[in-house]
Amino acid sequence: MRALIGLVALLISAFIVAYIWSEHTRTVSRAGRQAQQQAYQLSGRDETGMAVKDSITLKPIESGGQTRAVLVEKVVVGGPMEKYYGLKTGDRIIRIGDRSVGLFDGEMAALQVIEAHRAGTPLVVIRDDREITLPLRQTPQPGNDPIRRQLDAIPGIR
Repeated sequence: MRALIGLVALLISAFIVAYIWSEHTRTVSRAGRQAQQQAYQLSGRDETGMAVKDSITLKPIESGGQTRAVLVEKVVVGGPMEKYYGLKTGDRIIRIGDRSVGLFDGEMAALQVIEAHRAGTPLVVIRDDREITLPLRQTPQPGNDPIRRQLDAIPGIR
């Protein structure tokens, strides 16, 4: 009888340890995936290795010697610019973050659009005669970043 009780206690203990381990592994795996996505974005590539600059064709629209917009002539389906921003062919980019594309010459404006992906800067586009801020999905804010919360929880890390 004692052996049976000992065996049951051992099995229950093993189950509890396995459960705790699986929850920890799930949390670490989720944080790892988020960190990996951030690393891809910072490197200017996606998980397939495609460079951001190769996933989009941009054409500056100029008038009177000033850049008015940057036209998306082509976007690779499933490429980094489509996945992150949801850009579509025909979109006209008019602002990069809080800066108008008119602040740049045509070529520099196109380069700034590519750089915006790496930095996670929002783009304001005109699509179907409506002004839209991209990306549409909610990106982690500094206070809501799970990796930042984990780092803040470690004493001495700031």
